[in-house]
Amino acid sequence: GEGEGETGDAEQQAARKQRQAAAQAAERDRQAQLAKLRSLAVSTAADPHVAVVEDRSNKVCVLSAALQELRTLDAGAPVYSASFDPSNRLWLATADALQPIKVFSPDYEPLPELFPMDLLRELKYNEASATICSMRELVKNVMDGSEVYFEKKNKRLEQEGKKSSKRVKEDEDD
Repeated sequence: GEGEGETGDAEQQAARKQRQAAAQAAERDRQAQLAKLRSLAVSTAADPHVAVVEDRSNKVCVLSAALQELRTLDAGAPVYSASFDPSNRLWLATADALQPIKVFSPDYEPLPELFPMDLLRELKYNEASATICSMRELVKNVMDGSEVYFEKKNKRLEQEGKKSSKRVKEDEDD
């Protein structure tokens, strides 16, 4: 009789260890999925949608509120961030040098304008300013031109240095 109780305890401990190992594996998988997540945006529509961007991906997965996949969009370049505006258009900040901001209609049809200011004008002032503020967070790398400035400045200083060293040599030769 005592052997059976010990066997039952051992089986329960083994089952508990198995559940713990499974829970730890599930948590590692969840962490790995989160590590791949680059951006997440939720629309404010009556039937909200979720836009999911994985790290280093050109694709944006659009999900329903029940997290069923509705559509996959190809931005043509890696997507930095996604955001829905008050009219439920999807805005993407991408690595595309020619068209870094891409806008999709609420039906996820691409709007080909580079930066459609006419769309912003149709919004009320407060909505437009809120949209513009939320767009600031989409751009990861602000280009201020300082790198180009310093490259040109260094070239100019090098050229001036070469000219002055030539004058010194000419003076020494005289």
